[in-house]
Order: sequence, then structure tokens, then C-alpha cells
Amino acid sequence: MPGYTGFVNHHPHPGEKPLYVCPETFPHTEEYGIIALFPGPKGEGWVFLLSGGTSTFGTEAAMDYATSPKGAAELLSALGKPAQIRPFEAILHVSIARGVSRSRKIGQWDKWRGCSSTAM
Repeated sequence: MPGYTGFVNHHPHPGEKPLYVCPETFPHTEEYGIIALFPGPKGEGWVFLLSGGTSTFGTEAAMDYATSPKGAAELLSALGKPAQIRPFEAILHVSIARGVSRSRKIGQWDKWRGCSSTAM
């Protein structure tokens, strides 16, 4: 979609959007970020991914959220019992004001399928 940035949800579940997009305006007013955990190459180890759309705002917000006590607690709560590591993907909606990410809200959760979205 020309003029927009975001992520494509390749396998949306009921209630999930197929596209998570924001207009490419300047100054930026919103962005999306991804927080994901998935098996590493050749099934060895794990990859913890923190990424944004086309600006650094989404990446910075994903990092801040995942490493803050409140954000980490929300992630762990949404994932359920930590007895077993499971792949997941979360899309984070970020509001931006005066060049600073202000609010962050977790949107789509994909706890069982592994990562299934790509940047536009």
C-alpha cells in the first residue's frame, strides 16, 4: 500500500486484522513494532526479535516495552505459565508525539503458530 507502513498478518485468526498499517506522514504520529520469540536456525536455541516498521520508533518502543518491568510482566501474563518456552509474536501499536513514542499497546497475540507477519 503506497504511503503506508506496517505489517502483513499472513494467517489472521478471528478478530485479528490482516494488515496493521499506519500512514507514512511526517512527523510520524504512529508506528507498529514486533516482539517475537521463535526457534533459531536449524532448531537450535531461540531468537528474540524486537523490530519496527520503517522507522526507529517501533523498534525502540518494542525494546522499551519488552525490557520494562511492566511490559515484561504483561508479556509473561499473556503467554501463560512459564514452565515451557513457546514461540510467540506480538504486535505493538505505538503513538508518537513530538518525536517521542508516548504510548504502547499490545495488539495481536500469536502464541502458537510462531511468527507469521512481514513488514510492508
